[in-house]
Amino acid sequence: MYPVLWSAVFNNFAICLHFVSKKIDRGDLIFRKKIKISKDKSLFFSYNYIEKNSLLYFSKIWISLRKKLIDNIRIKIIKQVNREGTYNNLFKSKILISSLNIGWKTKIKDVQKNYRLIKKYFK
Repeated sequence: MYPVLWSAVFNNFAICLHFVSKKIDRGDLIFRKKIKISKDKSLFFSYNYIEKNSLLYFSKIWISLRKKLIDNIRIKIIKQVNREGTYNNLFKSKILISSLNIGWKTKIKDVQKNYRLIKKYFK
């Protein structure tokens, strides 16, 4: 759920399809679609909504993608992922999670408010 947490903080939700690599978050991006989620929705809703849409879009593009893989046709990379991977501050994540007074039912707007307060004290 950490990716959903940080997506809520920055109000930047998306679903992605990428190549799997030996190391986490290092596979090149094949597909990305931004998703709008109201700030009145909860983290739990966001997680489920993203998962549902991820499966929906994957099922739509899988046939075409599979054929290209079988026929050894080059698949267009829309973004080469940073080889260093992604980084989210675990310390701030834990503080932010501890501030969620109703856990994953917390609304996105409240997560953002909590993060602004936390950011003042933990730089």
